[in-house]
Amino acid sequence: MQLQFGMEPKEGVKLWLRNVDEIDSEVSRITTENRQENLSWYCPNYLCSRKQFGKLVEEKIEEVADLIEKGNFSDDSLAHKLQNKGLTLPTTLLLENHTTMLSWKKIWSCLMGSKVGRIGVYGMGGIGKTTIMREINNQLLKGSTDFGCVIWVTVSKDFDLDRLQKGIAKQLNFSLSDCESVVEKSAKIYGALHRKRFVQVLDDLWEPFPLEQVGIPFPTAENGCKIVLTTRLMSICRGMETEQDVEIKVLSEDEAWNLFRDKVGKAVLVEPKIQNIARKVAKECGGFPLAIITVGRALRRETNISEWEIALTELRGSTGRHYIDINELIEYWMWEGLQGSVGRIVEKKRKGKIILNELKNACLLESITQYGIEYVKMHDLIRDMAIAILSTSPRCMVKSGIGLKTPPQVDEWIDDLHRVSIMRNDLKSIHFKPRCPRLTSLLLQHNSFSKNVSHSFFDGMPSLTVLDLSYTGIEFLPESLSNLENLSALLLSKLPHGMEQLSNLRCLNLACANIEVFPVGLLAKFILLEDLLMVGCGHTWGSRAVEGITGGANIEEIISSTSLSSLRVDFWNLEIFDYYVKSGHWEQLDEFKFNIGQPFEQCSEKRSIAFKGNLLLNGRPIVLPTNTTGLSFNECPDIFLLSAYLFDLKELRSYQVYSCRNMKYIIYANQTILSTLEILKLNNLFDLRTISVGIVEQYTLMNLKIIEVVACGSVIWLFRGDILNSLQNLEEIVVGDCAKMRYIMYDSYAGKIPLPKLQSLKLYDLPELESIYDGVITSHFLRSVDILGCNALKRLPMALFDDSNLPQQLPPPSLKEIKGTFKLVGITGMGST
Repeated sequence: MQLQFGMEPKEGVKLWLRNVDEIDSEVSRITTENRQENLSWYCPNYLCSRKQFGKLVEEKIEEVADLIEKGNFSDDSLAHKLQNKGLTLPTTLLLENHTTMLSWKKIWSCLMGSKVGRIGVYGMGGIGKTTIMREINNQLLKGSTDFGCVIWVTVSKDFDLDRLQKGIAKQLNFSLSDCESVVEKSAKIYGALHRKRFVQVLDDLWEPFPLEQVGIPFPTAENGCKIVLTTRLMSICRGMETEQDVEIKVLSEDEAWNLFRDKVGKAVLVEPKIQNIARKVAKECGGFPLAIITVGRALRRETNISEWEIALTELRGSTGRHYIDINELIEYWMWEGLQGSVGRIVEKKRKGKIILNELKNACLLESITQYGIEYVKMHDLIRDMAIAILSTSPRCMVKSGIGLKTPPQVDEWIDDLHRVSIMRNDLKSIHFKPRCPRLTSLLLQHNSFSKNVSHSFFDGMPSLTVLDLSYTGIEFLPESLSNLENLSALLLSKLPHGMEQLSNLRCLNLACANIEVFPVGLLAKFILLEDLLMVGCGHTWGSRAVEGITGGANIEEIISSTSLSSLRVDFWNLEIFDYYVKSGHWEQLDEFKFNIGQPFEQCSEKRSIAFKGNLLLNGRPIVLPTNTTGLSFNECPDIFLLSAYLFDLKELRSYQVYSCRNMKYIIYANQTILSTLEILKLNNLFDLRTISVGIVEQYTLMNLKIIEVVACGSVIWLFRGDILNSLQNLEEIVVGDCAKMRYIMYDSYAGKIPLPKLQSLKLYDLPELESIYDGVITSHFLRSVDILGCNALKRLPMALFDDSNLPQQLPPPSLKEIKGTFKLVGITGMGST
């Protein structure tokens, strides 16, 4: 009997073969024993033994005859197809890259462990999710794991339950053709799987589905089964109730170059000029393995430098490198009507944040935070794809940031244009009249327009709803602007005539304008206005109730406006601000930014107030809106008198103080209001002695993330005593130019302090600094330490292990760099740099 490839004997045949092997073994044994007995013919029992041997041979002959008769199998009952453990899949080797290998190890660890049954693998298209999973699939098949089978099914965007069930059944070597309903199919799949220890891979999933609907048993620690899904959307992972999610990241610049060089061929890169361009081409691929492989193969063995230059030019067609303020982005969505025309602005902003989070979860936007302000960034390749899609219908024209000196030609301003962005160029004028009846959004900011825009330019744009002319040098606005009856958002550098006709205006942004006087009565014309943004425009709001202040619109007009939900304005003086606060108008606002005395610094909080100068009104401190989330003081000598009123602020998150005399303490005894504080910045406070004084509650700074203390010459230490135990959320410490600073943290007991979220420590120009902390600070996420001009400092207290039995403390594993000039002792792996 010969076993064919891919075939396996049936159970009856397996039993027959086992019986044959047994009889064969017994015959061999009897024959051997008989040969030995023949050598002993002189034994007294010889004749008896020969008789027994003959009887045994007769029995075995009968058994063999019976076995031969039973071996008459029909052809179709001999064997069946061998059930595969799974399919070995073709793949591109990427595991040499450190970034890819890290992701591979995370997924493999989940598969080999017992705690996680449902694993989500997510990331942008082309980033390598499927490639990594194919490598894992193949490793599972050839490895010595306990999984009975690995089932790979590609789901794709058009989810089809029937196709998915058939794909699983095909992998398990059975058919669903005898099943008439979805329930019967799911029952048959469940029956085939529920006694197996399987790995189910669902590749390219676009929408969640119930496992029981397909027939896939739910993975548990008891059955040891695993489900791994790959998707572009993190929300799909949530919908599938994954227990561990692994985000696939882009390759580093070096990894991208190595992969690109492998695909192009090293021989073509011998020419220095080609290698120089090739590095730029590889960089433009943005770390996407799919893009790197595709472009690399297209240029393989290409020796014509012109072809390389063309490829680089095409890849550089995108300019999505600048960061986008999330508030600005949400406002554009809102102004363009992408969230509908019904509802207040505050509700649309909340909805906008939900949409923004969905885009980030889908890996279409990357989140970046700088100086406490959150931005998003779109990858160049994703942006190119979006622009390509929008070049059809609804049609958009995007030519921002590409160095244009003349506007797009007239024939490019076609009838079905919906949105146009030619921001951040060098346009000096536009002297034609385009006809774009469907155009709703026109972004012209950051162009000089030193020779202006023609008066008739907007005549052919009756549907225009959003117009951005901020950061331009336009000296007069076109007369056609006053005819835009559908305009809902206008961002300006100057005020034009005819503004009163814009009755549908919901947002007026004059923050970049140069306005000496805002016209009296104009605000009342905008009955739908919800956003009035005028900080820094030049107009300061006065009041009829305060004598000696005249000229332009007054604060009573704002107080009378019941539609406003966002207000950013400058107040003439402290009396006007006090008058406004007592009116209670601020209670209807979802956000505000108020400037009093033209301070130079303002925090990014949504409800913030910035002061400059005296804060006393006839000897008494001013009153603040109780929902204020950000405070900034500059050159305010009487700020300490305001402290009693800070107790009324229940949501204060940012507190910044600059150049204020007489400021000796920031945190007073039992000042628990600062338990909400996230950012504390102190600059040029010569009289400041310490951050806290008196008995302070342990949760006083429980939410503090950033502490920055600069040019405070009298401060000896920042934190001490019980307050040290509340710094669990501290992420960044910056201390500089403090001549008397001896300790960052001080405690006479000098024990262990966990700062689990600390990421950055920057110390400079602290000549008296003896110690950051005499004990040990445990921090598992510290990334950088930057120390300069701290010659008295001899030791870093950062440690990886919180174990007093260790002879030496080790640095945190996350630590990437220590920069500066110093000499440290007492910590393994750290020395002079």
